[in-house]
Amino acid sequence: KQGRSLLSLASSALLLRAWMVAPIDFLCFPCVSHGIIFCICAALLTFAGGLLDPDWPSGCGLGEAVLAYFADPSCQPLAPICWKNATVADGPGRGDSFLTVVWQDGVNAFQRLHASYVLKASDKSPCLPPHAVTDASKCTGTSCNHFEDALQDAVGADLRDSSGNKCHCIVLLTHNHQRCSPLARKHCPQTCRQIDGFLKGRECFSPKQTLPLFQRYARWRWYSQAMQDSVLHILLLRPDKALPLSQEPFFVEFGYSWHRLSNTEYLKQLGWRGLRFDDKNHQPSSYLHKEEINASSIVKIFRAYDVPQDVDFVSIDIDSCDLWVFLALVTPPSPYRPRLVQLEYNRHFGFHEEVLLDCTSGGPPWADEWPMEFPPERSDVYGASLQAIVNAARAEGYELVWVEKCFDVFLVRSDLICAGHELPRGLFHFQDFVAQRGEHRCGDDDEWFAQEVGNEFR
Repeated sequence: KQGRSLLSLASSALLLRAWMVAPIDFLCFPCVSHGIIFCICAALLTFAGGLLDPDWPSGCGLGEAVLAYFADPSCQPLAPICWKNATVADGPGRGDSFLTVVWQDGVNAFQRLHASYVLKASDKSPCLPPHAVTDASKCTGTSCNHFEDALQDAVGADLRDSSGNKCHCIVLLTHNHQRCSPLARKHCPQTCRQIDGFLKGRECFSPKQTLPLFQRYARWRWYSQAMQDSVLHILLLRPDKALPLSQEPFFVEFGYSWHRLSNTEYLKQLGWRGLRFDDKNHQPSSYLHKEEINASSIVKIFRAYDVPQDVDFVSIDIDSCDLWVFLALVTPPSPYRPRLVQLEYNRHFGFHEEVLLDCTSGGPPWADEWPMEFPPERSDVYGASLQAIVNAARAEGYELVWVEKCFDVFLVRSDLICAGHELPRGLFHFQDFVAQRGEHRCGDDDEWFAQEVGNEFR
C-alpha cells in the first residue's frame, strides 16, 4: 500500500509538473549516461501505469528553435548557463521520447537527450513531459525504440489488426500505406492525422525540397561512421515528404563490422527487418551472415536470403568494387530495384574525374596478389569517383539526392521522384565534397589517407 501510495503521489506530482515551464523539480532526478538524459521518475511512472496527458502537444518539429540542456558533467539543470540555444535536427517521425539537437554556438556539434530537457523558444514549454517514456514492448521482432502513441490517442483502445489480434495506435504507423478505418479515427486521432499527412506527402519524393533539410540538419549520428543516421532520418522517417516505403521496411547492408559503425543500426533499432553481410564475420542474432559479395554473387545471395525485389534500403561499403556490385544488382536480368541505395565513393578522386577500380574480371584486378605493403582500402584506387557513380546510376534509373561528404552517395530510384524535382545536373552543390591535399575538407581524422598505387588498376 505504501509503495502504491508513493507511486500515486509521484504520478500526481509529475502530471502537475507537465504544466510547468522549469525542466525538472525535486521529484525528477536527472541522470547522465553517454550524453543521454534520463528521468528516474519516468521509469517509476511506467510501472505505476501513468499516462501522458491527452492534450499535450506532440513534441517539437524539425528545424524548431529551442533552448536545450547542455548535458556536460559540470552542469546542473537548475543552472541557467547550462541551457543553450539549439535547433531540433530530427523531430517527429522516429516515435520515441528523445530528440537530437544541433547547437547554435558554432563550437559544439550535436546531442541526443530526453525531450523534456528541450524547451520551445517561443514559450519555454518542454517539447515533451518528463514522464514521456520509450516503450519497446510494442515492437515486432528484435528490440527497437518505438513508444506507444499516447499523446492524443486513447490508450488500450480495442483495435484489431488484419489477423484479428488486439493492437495499439502505434501499430497503425507500421501499415502507413493504408488509410485509417472509422474505428481507428475514433480512438487514434493523432496517429490518423499523421498517417493522412504521410500518405499525402509520400506520393513521390522531392530532392529539391529535401536538399535544404540535408544542408541544415544532416549533422548528427547515433551509430553511423559519419552523419548517415541523420540523412536516413530525413530521407525515410519524416512524417511527410519522405521517401515512399514498402509495407514492411527492409534493409540490406554489405561490409558490416559492428553496430557502432553501422549504416543500418539506426533503422534496426526502430524495428526494421533486414540483413547484413560480411566476408569475415557471422552473427545471425545481429542479422549478420558471412558471405563474399561481388558482382557475380550478389543476385544469387539476394535470392538465397529472400530479399524483397523492391527492398527499401541497400548500403554498399566493401572498399573495392562497390559500383560494379550496385550495377549487377539493378541491371537486368536482375529483378532487384532497391528504393534507396547508399554507395561509398573514393574521396581521393578529383571532383571532375570519372574513374573507378577496374573490376571487369568480376573482382579487384589484383585478385589475391595485392602488390603493396598497405591494404587496398588505404590506396588511391579503391571504389569509384563521385562523378562515375552518379553518371552510372542515372543510366540505370537512379538519381542522386545527397552526398555525405567524403563518404557516401545516396541514390533514389527515378520512378519515386516527383517530376521536375531532380537535383540540377553538374553536382555543383558538392564540388568541395572530395579530399584535397593540404586542405581540411572532410572534417574527420583521416582527411587524405590514400597512398598512391598508379593508373594500371583504374
